[in-house]
Amino acid sequence: MFLKSNYALSHLHKKSPPYLLMPYKGGAYATKSNFVNKIRRKIRTCFFSYPKNIRLAYLHIPKTGGTYIKQSESNNVPVIQPIAYLSHTYITTELGISNPIYTFHDKERERFVFLKNELKNYIIASTVRNIFSWLVSYYWHAGGEVSKYLNFEHYDYDIASKGFDYLVNTIANRNTIWPNKKFIFTQLFSSDGILAIDWINRTETLDQDLKEFATTHEVNFVKQKKQRVGHKTDYRTYYTDSLIDIVNNTWQRELSLFGYNFNGTIASSNVLHKAISRKQKEEIRYFWNEDQFTSTEYL
Repeated sequence: MFLKSNYALSHLHKKSPPYLLMPYKGGAYATKSNFVNKIRRKIRTCFFSYPKNIRLAYLHIPKTGGTYIKQSESNNVPVIQPIAYLSHTYITTELGISNPIYTFHDKERERFVFLKNELKNYIIASTVRNIFSWLVSYYWHAGGEVSKYLNFEHYDYDIASKGFDYLVNTIANRNTIWPNKKFIFTQLFSSDGILAIDWINRTETLDQDLKEFATTHEVNFVKQKKQRVGHKTDYRTYYTDSLIDIVNNTWQRELSLFGYNFNGTIASSNVLHKAISRKQKEEIRYFWNEDQFTSTEYL
């Protein structure tokens, strides 16, 4: 038995800008703008009581299986219960910092952030994916390769419509609009550069990782049918030798940090997977604006 917030909108915060969404008592959001009315259709947040005042939350990096975890194409009952769904948010230390995955193409959603202090009692999980596979998934998404999700208004639709090769080359040579040549999974780090995530799943072993996460934190996991699934074509068939070189050179950090190569996962004890250690949190820093890691041990 669990309780679910139903988009309670209360506790208006006088110091909050019109765009800030953040959790309050009872699972409420604070907002001073109708912006929440637009985005709330895509966000269903569940806040629950948890022993020792600790709660679980899930931060959704695009194209990594978050729709499945949230079950947003069926009944909106997450496969992990209880958990709070944070959507595609960015965690910041202060007001006025933009969400980098929306900057330059969505002026409303670029202001969708959570204050770090509001999440200090949460154990936050997220999911990553082999960047080679991720780029193919993004191509399907942006170019509407799956007719069910075709969106002519997607900001990268025109680029994707020119082919996968063109899309990858474009992304690898831009540094403004996300995704770009910067660190793709920047949401894992808060605006002060600190690793904000406590647990990292892989899409390749998602159900297995989620089950272990649930067992570790003594909550429920119920495996469900996958959602928002693209083509089942092997992602490797999209790549030429030159494209492989571009990805290896541009997004090597994503490969090294999470233990991937072109053919899949690699065995290593020095990668971020599942529970994040205190040592990793202390040593690994990433700053989006400078596109810089302060530790090279994991890269």
